[in-house]
Amino acid sequence: MGWRWYAFSILLTNDNLEEWVNLRIAYLIVNLLYMKSLQ
Repeated sequence: MGWRWYAFSILLTNDNLEEWVNLRIAYLIVNLLYMKSLQ
């Protein structure tokens, strides 16, 4: 939950789209690693 709010706040305050895309990719990677660790 905290991760999503953090990313959302960056989207609202930051107009640097490239940085936002990098954050989204990092977020997806973290989710994938988390899902793998649950298996």
